[in-house]
Amino acid sequence: MLGLQLPKGFVLNYLSSRHALAISVGSIIGWGAFVLPGDLFLPAGGFVGSSLALLFGALLILLVSSSYAFMSARRLSAQQSALDWVIASLGRKHAFFYGWGVALGYVSIVALNVTALPLLFRFVADDLLHVGYLYTSGGWEVYLLEIMVCAVVLLALGIINARGVSLGASSQLGITAVMVTAMGVIFLMSLYQAPSLAWTAQEGVFAIDRSGFWAIVAITPWAFVGFETIPQISKYLRSRRANVALLLTASVLIGTLLYLLVNYATFALNGFDPRQAEAAAWATGDGVFRHFGMAGMLLLTLAMGGAILAGINGFLMVSARMLSSMASAGLLPEAFARQNAGGAAYVGVWFGVLFGLGSIFLGRHFLLNIVDMASMGITIGFLYVSVVAFKARRAAGQRAWLGVVSILISLGFCALLLLPGSPAQLSGASQLLLLLWWGIGATLYWRRIGRAAPLCPATEC
Repeated sequence: MLGLQLPKGFVLNYLSSRHALAISVGSIIGWGAFVLPGDLFLPAGGFVGSSLALLFGALLILLVSSSYAFMSARRLSAQQSALDWVIASLGRKHAFFYGWGVALGYVSIVALNVTALPLLFRFVADDLLHVGYLYTSGGWEVYLLEIMVCAVVLLALGIINARGVSLGASSQLGITAVMVTAMGVIFLMSLYQAPSLAWTAQEGVFAIDRSGFWAIVAITPWAFVGFETIPQISKYLRSRRANVALLLTASVLIGTLLYLLVNYATFALNGFDPRQAEAAAWATGDGVFRHFGMAGMLLLTLAMGGAILAGINGFLMVSARMLSSMASAGLLPEAFARQNAGGAAYVGVWFGVLFGLGSIFLGRHFLLNIVDMASMGITIGFLYVSVVAFKARRAAGQRAWLGVVSILISLGFCALLLLPGSPAQLSGASQLLLLLWWGIGATLYWRRIGRAAPLCPATEC
């Protein structure tokens, strides 16, 4: 069954709008919503500053998403993905750089969620999985049994996605529903346990640290990249009348709300003190356990476990789709284009699984380096789609200024990550990993781009 290759151009319409929204929201809310409040949001900007940074970042993402919405509405009947837009507008060479950059963002988020599993294990099961000590990486002890359990989880999700698109999407719907419900209950519990608004009178509570504000804004491409999964899978939706623009907006707004709810719960359950949250090994988990005991931890485990599984599952699905689209366009080896009877691009799925397996050995301290990598890859995607949408708007005599705004926002994200002295400048480790990824990409580019079969003209695609 896994060896069956479907006819070229054959499209399986397995996904409903609910599936698309679940994939998007589940991909937006990964491990970061539960770890970053204590690791970055509250220490860098306090509660007010971090909340404003998240809202501002979400607004920028909504403006960028207008380019995706415009292109999706314009090309939906032609059953095209975002990669197809870039090919038709800018050509195959630019499409390779777009696809390879976005693929980096997707598989990096698979890796991020996998490497967050040990943190959850250690908080829930203490040292139960601390068997077979291997080494210490950045102060984080790495154990063989922990790696094996992470690998089993990743392989199980790989098997689900390799069996078929429908099974993966249905799994995502259930996981996301559990995650959102648990997150809402945790927020309500935090309101009940710590209802005081006395924190608003604390000295300096409304002061905003500029560098911290921009450091948070800089990671919003990574934090909200799940919205970008909708245009990637739009041609697999059952209904051609699905309102992609509405799905995009809804996913960003729901994601923003969930980030803010967990950020507040972490703040409230740590005594309304960002310094206490910063000092905790895991601020959200510490706060929930301190106030609600094991019952609260069970709920948090459902929420964070669901977020991690949804992040892995969603990005395995869309990374496989991106690699399959690139292979169909002659930009990657043909093996990536193979689909089975369930419509799964299984070679791409296993590529994402292997990338995730390698990340397990890096340790938790490496998480923010992978966040930087993912942000850079996704920002490249934003920029390309913004340019394509600008050209299409101008050619159609429509609001081209929205395309200009989207381009400037994308360039701004790039500047925050690349400019020396920026509060969000890529770390040395992130830069080395990016060089390695693009080195692999350059090799594939020179091996494949010249030999790929020519595509149809843009007017016929």
